[in-house]
This record gives sequence, structure tokens and C-alpha cells, in this order.
Amino acid sequence: MKRSLMTLTLLLSLLGISLVTAPPSGARPAAAAAPAGWTVVDGSDGSVAGFHTIRSAANNRYVTAEQNWNGDQYGWVRARSTTADLWEQFDLVWDASTASFAIRSRLSLLYAAAELRWPDMYYGVIRARSATVDAWERFTLLYNPGSGRYALQSQANGLYLAAELNGYAGWYGVLQARSSTIDTWEEFLLA
Repeated sequence: MKRSLMTLTLLLSLLGISLVTAPPSGARPAAAAAPAGWTVVDGSDGSVAGFHTIRSAANNRYVTAEQNWNGDQYGWVRARSTTADLWEQFDLVWDASTASFAIRSRLSLLYAAAELRWPDMYYGVIRARSATVDAWERFTLLYNPGSGRYALQSQANGLYLAAELNGYAGWYGVLQARSSTIDTWEEFLLA
């Protein structure tokens, strides 16, 4: 049985077919308790929903939705700008039915998604590329009252968004849903 499964997996990979599938529409992991010192933001009161700039606490750069990149790099969300202009403007859109926020670029009007089908180092890259909101576009927003900082957790894979600061030049600041804990790279300021 094990050998048959391995053979089937190898054959499918040679044909370019993946056994990894997207989470079902509307699916999300069971809500975990917020880490110590953090609280889950309930957007039902409207206090956080709406227009924001998002700034990485790790490099003090504004988060940008890349518009001039082609192909799969279109819409990459990166903490790379020293000023906040239209590319750095986002709407946090609350959905009470899933207790989640969607992040929409004000420039492209597209929602940020965690790319969960991408392999290896690209897994979880955040891209503003979706016209509608489904599982990959839903995020839990957490707040730390002690620091005044926020964290975002993908509801599709349960991991926190991090600004990648040790990558090569084209990768610098890319947001990725890849962290199981919150540290400086996973902390953001909203304005």
C-alpha cells in the first residue's frame, strides 16, 4: 500500500498534478487562544475596520502591494516603502460570519491572499490578487496593548504573517504566512 501511494504521488508530480488542495470554501482552522499579552480583535464594533496604512515594526517600512511586477510576483505585499502613498493604502474589511478581516489594496482593489499552493520558500507569500474573499483571504487580527502593535494570522494555515528581512534584494520585506509565534518580524503598526 505504501509503495503504491509513493508510486502514485511520483506519477502525479511528473504530470504536474499536486495532491495538495486548497482549503474548502469558507473553511478555517479552529480558533486558537491568543498568545500571552495579545488579544484577538473583534471587528464588529467598526473601530479597526476601514482605511489603514500598515507599517512593519521590524524595519519601520510601510507595507506595499506591488503593482509593476509581472506574473506570479504581481501584487506581492512587501514592507519596503519609507513613505505612505496610494500603493501603501489598505482597507481592513470585517466579516462577522467568519470573525475575520480581509485586507484590500486601495490601489488595485484586490484582496490579499496567502499563496498556500506555492512550494518551499514561496509557501505562504501574501499577494493582493483576489477579486473575492475566500479562505486564503481571511486573517485574524491580534493586538498587543503593551506595545500598541498588531499581528495578522492567516485563517487558512493558522500561521502569522512575517516581513522577510534576510532575503535577497527582490525578496526583502515580502510578507509571508509562515510563523508559528509572534516576534518583531510578525508585528505591525496600523495608522
